Amino acid sequence: MIKLSYEQIIEKIRDQTKKPFSEIEILVNKKLEQLSDLISKQGAAHIIANELKVKLFDKIEGRLKIKDLVSGMNSVEVLSKVIKIYGIREFEKDGKQGKVASILIGDETGTCRMTLWDTNHIGEIEKNNLMEEKVVLVKNAYVKENNGFKEIHLGNRANIVYPNEKVNVISYSPQQAINTKKIKDLEVNDYVSIEGTIVQVFDPRFYDSCPECRKKLNEEGKCEVHGVVEKKEVPIINIFLDDGTENIRVVMFGSADQLIKNKETLKNTDEFRDEVLGKQLKIQGKVIKNEMFDRNEFRASIVEELKPEDIIK
Repeated sequence: MIKLSYEQIIEKIRDQTKKPFSEIEILVNKKLEQLSDLISKQGAAHIIANELKVKLFDKIEGRLKIKDLVSGMNSVEVLSKVIKIYGIREFEKDGKQGKVASILIGDETGTCRMTLWDTNHIGEIEKNNLMEEKVVLVKNAYVKENNGFKEIHLGNRANIVYPNEKVNVISYSPQQAINTKKIKDLEVNDYVSIEGTIVQVFDPRFYDSCPECRKKLNEEGKCEVHGVVEKKEVPIINIFLDDGTENIRVVMFGSADQLIKNKETLKNTDEFRDEVLGKQLKIQGKVIKNEMFDRNEFRASIVEELKPEDIIK
């Protein structure tokens, strides 16, 4: 697995930006504070390096597995299977019209989102050449971090090939329902559903996002994709879910509307805690490893309250 230590990342940032160590440490600590404890210090350093356009890796030779991708990598080559096509969006930036497409890909080591910016690549979706269940080999892509998740991005230098090869996708199949697992049986990179009771609630945190793509706005209040937008406040909710076998910390980005009826409740910590504590939920998402705290966490994508008949069953 390709991995840089925290010290190695800081050294590369210092060498390429000429910033003093103390200044880099401040940037990393600010990023940790912004994201609470949702990422490790090493992860925060990766994000800072990416924001400062620091090249952490030389050109990577050969294919990489999804589990080995790290934010900041360039010129990567990945063989995977298309799990889901999220669609194509049109946007305007600096007075120019553009398109962006997003898909979910996977291999036997994990899944991740892939974003397409080039019109030729997007045309592959429009012509139904790039579709669900298709095996694809992408070359000259780069990797970024988004809300703690790694994403593969394809610019105009990237290539898409359709090789006659087989790819197995672990813990996720578009042809069948998402598996439900007990918390004690969860493994890193599992994409599954869990069911349980909320036994602990933390104070909600908020960040400003783009209303179009929901990505976090930069320090200037702009979206990297859509430019100047009317910001939308998105909550980050942290809970502990217990299913009788074990409990796990669950992180929800913008899932407040799936958890409570009145969003204004989020502004009142006591009221919010009283409303959600003890609720029984079914949550679909991905298991990730929080390196800083040496524990598994669950990143929620879909949250629903269990019905009485489901609880009885």
